[in-house]
Amino acid sequence: MEAYEAWGKPVKIDYKALAGEEGWQQHLMHLEEVLSLLEKAESHASALRHKAKAFAAGPK
Repeated sequence: MEAYEAWGKPVKIDYKALAGEEGWQQHLMHLEEVLSLLEKAESHASALRHKAKAFAAGPK
């Protein structure tokens, strides 16, 4: 932890100002798309885990 703290002083970057209003809105739109896709992927993975568990249990 000491090495990390000694690494350097944190710098705050105003990404909204850096990207401009249009660029910032595009970034937020992409972020929403990524989060939505992650939710879909987790739902799909959950369904696959359920199927794998049933498969591993064998026929009834």
